[in-house]
Amino acid sequence: MNAYPDFPLSMALQNYMPVILSGIGLFLVARMVSAAHTAAGRLALAGAALIVVAGTLKASWKLVMALSRLDLPLLSQSLFPLTASGFTLMARALFWSQQIISTISNAGFAWAAWTMVRAEPKLRPLTAQSLHHQAP
Repeated sequence: MNAYPDFPLSMALQNYMPVILSGIGLFLVARMVSAAHTAAGRLALAGAALIVVAGTLKASWKLVMALSRLDLPLLSQSLFPLTASGFTLMARALFWSQQIISTISNAGFAWAAWTMVRAEPKLRPLTAQSLHHQAP
C-alpha cells in the first residue's frame, strides 16, 4: 500500500488557484487597512504575505509529490503555523485600524458638535434676518 496519496499533476496545479485568489483578496484588505492607518497596513501586508507563502508552500509540496514523489516535510507542515500567524497579524491590523477610525470619527463628531454649539448664538440673528423676521 502507498504511504502517500496519488497527486495527479492537474490537481497539484489546481491548488495554486485558491492561493492566487486569496492573495488578491488579502492584498485588497491590506490596502484598505493601510488607507486608515499606515502602520496597521504594513502589519496587514505582513500577515497577508505569511498566508500566501503558507498556501504556496503547501501547493508546491503537492506539485513536487505529483512530479517526483519526493516528500519535503518543510513544505507540507508549514501551512498551519504560517497561516495562523498570518491571520493573527491580519486580525490585529484590522482591529488596530478600526480603533483608529472610531477614535477619529468620535473626535470628528465631538468637534462638529462643539463648533455648532459655539456658533449657534452667531447664527441666530443671521437666520432671523434671512427670514425677514424681526427679532423681539
